[in-house]
Amino acid sequence: MRYRWPLLLFVPFLVVSLFLAHRTHSQAAQAAARAQQTAATLALLHRKAEEEADREKGLYFRLLSHGDPARKEVALTFDDGPHPAWTPQLLALLKSLNVHATFFVVGKMVDRYPELARQEVEEGHELANHTFSHPHLTLLKEPDVEKELREGAEAIQRAVGYTPVFFRPPGGQYNATTLRAAAALHLTPVLWTANAKDFSVSHARRD
Repeated sequence: MRYRWPLLLFVPFLVVSLFLAHRTHSQAAQAAARAQQTAATLALLHRKAEEEADREKGLYFRLLSHGDPARKEVALTFDDGPHPAWTPQLLALLKSLNVHATFFVVGKMVDRYPELARQEVEEGHELANHTFSHPHLTLLKEPDVEKELREGAEAIQRAVGYTPVFFRPPGGQYNATTLRAAAALHLTPVLWTANAKDFSVSHARRD
């Protein structure tokens, strides 16, 4: 009986502690949900600001720069290949992880290594247009931009048998001329929300 009072004091203390812990966890979950909603709202506002800036430049064309921020998904993309040294290694890694991606390929590289382009498609990846020769499109006249996009699409068609619907301007650089050319060829320009910047590594080389 001498342990009766300590026990009676301990049980209410334990109940109160569990209640407070549950309330703290619930508050933390609510705070996380609010933070996620705030991030989604800010992303939407940022995109609207970008669209308004484009409208002020006279750009009234469809442009894909992000997915739905409320969905926990990542669209993985790679540019500039196919490359005989790096593409097989990348494909092997993606296969081991059961991950699929979109490859924005350069037409002249596809013509040079069509078997790698076919391997990308055979392993469940998507090919998209990254021009034929990877020029700075904003420095070109509209007919030359169209030629780059058309020849890039034709190279993909020759290699894998379908015409791409997505296009990424080299370096993400575009203007009204770029978007008009893409619209004329029924291509949707695609940018990105996060950039690995692997091109900045000192030992990176482009064939």
